[in-house]
Amino acid sequence: MKKLNLLDQSTSFKVNDTGTIIPFNAFEDNQPFGITENETSVFRIKNDMGFLKAVNATSATGGYIFQLNTKDLVGLVPGTYEIELVVINGETNTELIFPDTGFCSFNITTSALTVTGTQIPTMSLDSFKQQLEQYVQIQADTKAQQIKSDFDTYVESVKQGPEGKQGPEGAPGNDGKAATVIVGKTTTVGAGEQASVTNSGTDSAAILDFNLPRGEQGPKGDAGQSTTLSLGNTTTFSPYVCFDSAGKDYFKGWVSNSATENAGSSDITTDYFQVYANDIYTVSLPATLPTLADSRKLRICWFDSNKNFIKQDEIIGLLTYPYNFTKTAPKDGFARVCVWVGDNSNITGDNQHIIVTNSGHPLLDNSGNSNDAVFDFRFSAGLPGLQGPQGIQGEQGPQGTIGDYGVFTGWLDLTPYMDFDNVWNTPDSSTYCRYAVTSFNSQNILWVRIHAHLRDASVAAKYGTTLFTIPQDVRNQYGNGEWTQFNTIYETCGVPCLYNLNKSKGIVTTQGYLPMINGSNTSSAPSGTNKDCNLYAWFIL
Repeated sequence: MKKLNLLDQSTSFKVNDTGTIIPFNAFEDNQPFGITENETSVFRIKNDMGFLKAVNATSATGGYIFQLNTKDLVGLVPGTYEIELVVINGETNTELIFPDTGFCSFNITTSALTVTGTQIPTMSLDSFKQQLEQYVQIQADTKAQQIKSDFDTYVESVKQGPEGKQGPEGAPGNDGKAATVIVGKTTTVGAGEQASVTNSGTDSAAILDFNLPRGEQGPKGDAGQSTTLSLGNTTTFSPYVCFDSAGKDYFKGWVSNSATENAGSSDITTDYFQVYANDIYTVSLPATLPTLADSRKLRICWFDSNKNFIKQDEIIGLLTYPYNFTKTAPKDGFARVCVWVGDNSNITGDNQHIIVTNSGHPLLDNSGNSNDAVFDFRFSAGLPGLQGPQGIQGEQGPQGTIGDYGVFTGWLDLTPYMDFDNVWNTPDSSTYCRYAVTSFNSQNILWVRIHAHLRDASVAAKYGTTLFTIPQDVRNQYGNGEWTQFNTIYETCGVPCLYNLNKSKGIVTTQGYLPMINGSNTSSAPSGTNKDCNLYAWFIL
C-alpha cells in the first residue's frame, strides 16, 4: 500500500505566491520511502476539469522528503487542486505513483491582484492545435493535387509544332567557378514536423542544414523471460604441501632469468616442483636461517611444462624470519625457490627446512543455465596461523535472567566484519560488538549488537555506507535461506537512523537518518567525529 502525506499543516496559500515550499513524505507498506540516485520524481496536478500540469519535485533529508515549490504553480487560478507523486526509475523505465487511491489536495486562495476565472486544461488546447494543423495540411494537400492534375491536362492538350531551323552557334561562355557542397547543422525537430533542407551558404559554396523529425515512440515490447539467480554449493579447497626440503639437497648457487644454474657460495636453490595455473603458492622460510646484517633476497622462478623460464617473482629487503612469501602461478609447469643465505656451506634441506604449500584458487561456476543461474563457489581455506598468547581473564559478570528455551551459540566477535580503517573507530568494549545465532521453535535468528564510535557520524545520514558484513560462518550455513529483517532503526548521536540488509551481498548498509519523529518534530542530521552509535538488530535466517 502506497501513501502520500502533506507534512505542512497548512494546505492553502495565495495565488502567485512564489516563495513557499510544500513538503510531502511517502510510505510504501508502512515504511518511509526514499528516492535513490537512479530515480527522479514529479508532482502531477489536476482539478475538476482534468489534468493541468506536471512539475519537478525536489528531495531533502536523504531523499525521504519531497518538496513542491509554489513558484512552479504560477498561472493556476484560485480554487481546490488535487496532487499525486510519481517516482520514475531511469534504469528500469518504471513508475511508482503515490498514493494508491485518491489524491492529496491543497487550496489556492485569492490575493489583492486576483483576476477571477476558470483554469482550462492544457490538454484540450493541445488537442485543438493538433486538429487545426491536421485540417490545414489536408486542405493544402488537396489543393496541390488539383493544381498538378490541371497542369498535366494542359500539357497533354498542347500540340507540338514543326521543327525550326538551327540557329547560329553561340560564343563560348566563361569558365564557371568550382562549386562546393558541405553539410552544416543537423537538427532534430518534433515528431510529426516536416523534414526540410536549407542552404545557409551561397550558390557556389552551399552549406546544407537539415531539420529531421524525431520518430514516434514505438509500442511497448513484450516482457522478457524471467531470470533467477540462486546460490548453489560453497566449498573450500584444502591447502597441501607440494614441496618439502626434508631429505633433499639444495643446489649451492642461484638461478638467473635465463634459468641457468650459477654455482656460488651465498645462495641455495630448491629442485623443480610442479605447479598449476592460477593456484596460489606460499613459500615458508624457517626461523633458523642465518641472520644477515644487510638485505636478503627471495625469488620464485616459474617455468612452463618443458622447464623453459617464464618469469620470476622476487622480494629484496631486510626480511625477518620466519617469513612467508605468497604468489600465483602464471601457468601449468614447474617452479624453483632461490634464497640468499650469505654462506651456504653448512646448509642442507634438513637443517634449513623450506616448505611450499598450494592453496588452490577461488572458483566461480554456474551449475544452472543462462536464465536460471546457480552459482557454486570454491574458496581456498587459509593456512592455520600461530596461536596467540592467552588474554587476561576478565571479571565475571552478573548472573543473567533466565530466557526462553532455545539453542544459543554464545556471543561471537563481530569486529572482523566491521571496517575499522574507514567507518568505525574503537568499540566501547570488546564485548559490545558481537553477534549470535539462536533457535526458537525451529526458527533461526541472527542477533547483532554494536556499541562503537563512528569516525564521521555524517555517514549515518547518507545512503549506502556499509556498517558491517554478515559473518561468513552464518552465510555459509544459512546462505540459501530466506533473510527477513525485523527492525530497521538504530541510533547515532541520539538521532534515529535507518539501515538496510542487502541479501545478495550479505551486507548491512546505511539509508540515511529519520528526521520526522511522531509525525511532527524534526531532528538534525548526525555529524561530528568519534560519535556514539548504538545498533541492535535481528534477522530471521
